[in-house]
Amino acid sequence: MTNESDIVGALLKSNEAWATSVVAKDPDFFKKSAEGQAPKVLWLGCSDSRVPESVLLAAMPGEILVHRNMGNQFRDEDGSSQGIIDYAANHARVDHIFVVGHTRCGACRACIEGAPPGPIANFFVQLIELAQAPHITELPKPEAIERLVRDNLTAQLMNVVNSKPVKNAWSDGRQLQVHGLLYHLETGRLEHTGMTFGPNHK
Repeated sequence: MTNESDIVGALLKSNEAWATSVVAKDPDFFKKSAEGQAPKVLWLGCSDSRVPESVLLAAMPGEILVHRNMGNQFRDEDGSSQGIIDYAANHARVDHIFVVGHTRCGACRACIEGAPPGPIANFFVQLIELAQAPHITELPKPEAIERLVRDNLTAQLMNVVNSKPVKNAWSDGRQLQVHGLLYHLETGRLEHTGMTFGPNHK
């Protein structure tokens, strides 16, 4: 069994190899990166380890502003989520916000099966409510999970669209767009769900 020191050592070795490969392609990359960032995209996604945005988008440091949590939840009472949206929309001035769900979501499964009481259940208040909808509960579990994944994505997308920071950006004339994307674990592909909102949605 790999012990803790082996894990840390392996990670540091991987980091060293990655940094060396970046410098080999662009000797000044990290020097330029350290001077500041100007990302065009904010990625709001799930903290699932199988959905690493920079990897699946083949993106380099500085290209994507990121906020992830369990089940890609974004509510008015969540100061962390609202703070990053405000920073991205009105300070970093990104052009696009991606709200991203994914298939076989563990958060959706947990809420269908009954999230354990405590911090997790408290965090999933809206997701639990969505999971209790009749059109979800009448489905077999595998289908219910995937339906909830899409319902949750729609709900969180609308939470972002209706958030004060996004509305402020549109009121200020920003051409900010908010998109709903779904990542398929089975194929590694992103699906644009067809949900996109811009400044005309106020």
